[in-house]
Amino acid sequence: MTMTTTIVAVAIGLVPVPSNGQVAAISAADAHMIGRLTQKVDREGNIYLTGFARQTGKNFELTIEPDGDVRGFVGDLEVSFNARDVG
Repeated sequence: MTMTTTIVAVAIGLVPVPSNGQVAAISAADAHMIGRLTQKVDREGNIYLTGFARQTGKNFELTIEPDGDVRGFVGDLEVSFNARDVG
């Protein structure tokens, strides 16, 4: 769950992505900033994350595909990136 939590932290803007793209996994102590999080996995291996970002007050819906592509919404903002690109 640490990688998933880090992906959510990047998507909701809690963790900046440095120019080299290497994002360190967030600690369990920092994970509480994310708020509520629900995770489901389908037969194809897609991970669906929904939740509420405690710090921003925005809901999020993200999909992580098996190849690392991350797409979804944080509030009204559409986000997309590749998890391999961020570490």
